[in-house]
Amino acid sequence: MAGPRTRALFSTLFALSLVTSLTHARDYRYSDAHVHYVDFFQESEGMPRLLEAMDKGRVDHVMLSGVAVAKKWHEDEPKRPRYYAGDDAGAYWYSATDVIVAAAVKSLPAEQRRR
Repeated sequence: MAGPRTRALFSTLFALSLVTSLTHARDYRYSDAHVHYVDFFQESEGMPRLLEAMDKGRVDHVMLSGVAVAKKWHEDEPKRPRYYAGDDAGAYWYSATDVIVAAAVKSLPAEQRRR
């Protein structure tokens, strides 16, 4: 059976390993495999805001896409739904989402486009 000193040593080593692993975790850069440029109303805060958020989150690369459906905002709903299932109004296929994304990407400098 381990004595108090041995237990204290193991506790200290365990705590140090946690601190060390948390410190190293902050050094990682990320790639995100799935980012929607627009919401369900085909609106966006724009590429500058997206790139700012990527920088803040240490995300170097993303696979950027639109959303293939658009949300209808039912005329009887006083508030705009925040999500496609936020109310009883339907959604419909929206094929121009790729055009919106392509135009946003083309507006970027070449260096940013590679991200």
